[in-house]
Amino acid sequence: MFAFVLFAVIGTVAAFPPQPCCLSRQYEVNIQTVGGNANSTNVSAVEVVEGSSRLVYDGISNRTAIYSSFRDPNGLFHPVKTINFYQKRVSYKINMTTGVCKKSMMSEHEAMPSSCIPDDARLLASTHVGDQHLIAINTWVWEEDNTTVHSINTAEGCAPVMNGYYGTVTLSFAYMSLFTNYKAGIADMGEFSLAGHACPI
Repeated sequence: MFAFVLFAVIGTVAAFPPQPCCLSRQYEVNIQTVGGNANSTNVSAVEVVEGSSRLVYDGISNRTAIYSSFRDPNGLFHPVKTINFYQKRVSYKINMTTGVCKKSMMSEHEAMPSSCIPDDARLLASTHVGDQHLIAINTWVWEEDNTTVHSINTAEGCAPVMNGYYGTVTLSFAYMSLFTNYKAGIADMGEFSLAGHACPI
């Protein structure tokens, strides 16, 4: 269902189609996500995924800081800060309610997320949104880790607008993410600091 929302952005591909682009190597963005997971053997047991995040992405030092709050099965939201250091292969998850910090090692297959649309991504459409102030956008699609990804980005600057993900790994899933307040650069590098969180070394 979420993929249909993305396909609703219809346009015509230009004679000289845009090429896959990259976001800034350092940026901040807010993300609103909704979706669900379903077991093919029990279609009534659908797990709803709903929440918001703020991503601080540092592609120069290979690290991310993510402030997230997602709804649990009881309808409660739990604020969590996750700091990932990909060069050191370590991740810290901090419960912002209790203050508890947990350290975990990344798997050898876990890599820093790319800030670029893949070179083999297919351009679905180029169009415009807005009324008096039109913004050119491009819709891309590609396959990644058993997942079909649809990404809508601005034609100028590659700013993320909306992403859709669907596929089947252990469960069938579909998510849609809306991006707001994208800003190139990082205002405060202290976002990656563990100070004051009593995290294990």
